[in-house]
Amino acid sequence: MRGSARTPERWGMDLHPLHSPSLAVGTRIKALRARLGISQTRLAELARLHPSNLGRLERGTSNPNLDTLVRVATALGTTVSELTRSIATRTHEQEAPAPRPLLPREPRHWTHDEWDA
Repeated sequence: MRGSARTPERWGMDLHPLHSPSLAVGTRIKALRARLGISQTRLAELARLHPSNLGRLERGTSNPNLDTLVRVATALGTTVSELTRSIATRTHEQEAPAPRPLLPREPRHWTHDEWDA
């Protein structure tokens, strides 16, 4: 269902995994699940999640909390750090803007004309 109210495309978000941590984690979960040869329904049962919640997690349309990540990682026989390993390095290096100084380099001196305007 492309472009529905709950999808990132609806709000103009970039769907590249490097630009969306939720999508990167979801893609990783889906890949590990496929490698193990288990269905989405079975993984949901093992992780004690509703299958639709797991589906949203795999599509990157929901932000999992730590408890959910731990349950999914345990069900997949891996760790949370393994599910999120590519996020911390790549997304922050590529998306982080250059830091802005908190104060201008030289203080602004207001004239009386500017102050009264």
